[in-house]
Amino acid sequence: MPTVARFRVVSAAGILLMVVFIAPNGALADSITFLDVGDALSVETTSTRVFGIDCFPGVEECRVGLSAPPGSIGSFTNIPLPVLGIAEPNTSAQMGSDYLVLSPPNFTTSVLLIFDSFGDSTPMPCSVSGSCEITETGGIQLAGSITWFGQSGTITATDEIFFRSDDTEVREPSSMIAMFVVLAAFGVRLHKKASILIS
Repeated sequence: MPTVARFRVVSAAGILLMVVFIAPNGALADSITFLDVGDALSVETTSTRVFGIDCFPGVEECRVGLSAPPGSIGSFTNIPLPVLGIAEPNTSAQMGSDYLVLSPPNFTTSVLLIFDSFGDSTPMPCSVSGSCEITETGGIQLAGSITWFGQSGTITATDEIFFRSDDTEVREPSSMIAMFVVLAAFGVRLHKKASILIS
């Protein structure tokens, strides 16, 4: 009987996780996240199609190669091309501290994503790239997504490109941690209820 109760707890937690993660997104997408935290740049990804990650500490730049899914012949992106400017917060003139470049801007089989950070001490005017479309908040932000199409015109994959740049605000704990604490409490409560029913 205790095995059945544990199974119910695990099943309930699993269903709750599916609702939290899958329902709002509809279709799952791969992600590439550029992290500009402290004096170091790094990259995190869930994609199996990334074929190279190179970060250069001296110039504060990271490059990520991304291949098209098998059978895909074209792609579309809602990232402004060829450069996405990211503005520093609270600047009187629009000053950019980070830039995301897609090379080449018109691509079919692969794309090179280049993330440049000029640092908070040496920002550049947004006019260098045309304009800054996003202002950094210090949290993880969506820069845009790349949608890949197959020969029949159907969508074969979506890659979401995120970034996180420093700011001076103190942030709350991650919502992911809070969610797992709630799930753990929910699981303990179900386990206690099941124990009472069994005894």
